[in-house]
Amino acid sequence: MGKVYLVGAGPGAPDLLTIRAARILAAADIVLHDALVHPDTLKLAAKARFIDVGKRYGKVSTEQRFIHRALIEAARTHAVVVRLKGRIEGWRLSLGVLAAFVLVSVIA
Repeated sequence: MGKVYLVGAGPGAPDLLTIRAARILAAADIVLHDALVHPDTLKLAAKARFIDVGKRYGKVSTEQRFIHRALIEAARTHAVVVRLKGRIEGWRLSLGVLAAFVLVSVIA
């Protein structure tokens, strides 16, 4: 069973990520990311598979329950799973749901 990291993408510029966040991204096997994450931030996860789960106003959005299920399933087959978010509001619910099934760390 892998570990899920909830990683905050910071204010947007890749060079403003924490060192720990950059290291986790470099080690990631799979990254579920928001639509607004800077493309250069995604490049830090060079060996990862990417899944865009972003929500955009007026567009079809990924439901939160799908994101939770995808993170749990990914942790069953990958060692390092990252949920990369532009903002960290609302993570309390995600943390509670995920912690019931997998190991979770928050990297803000």
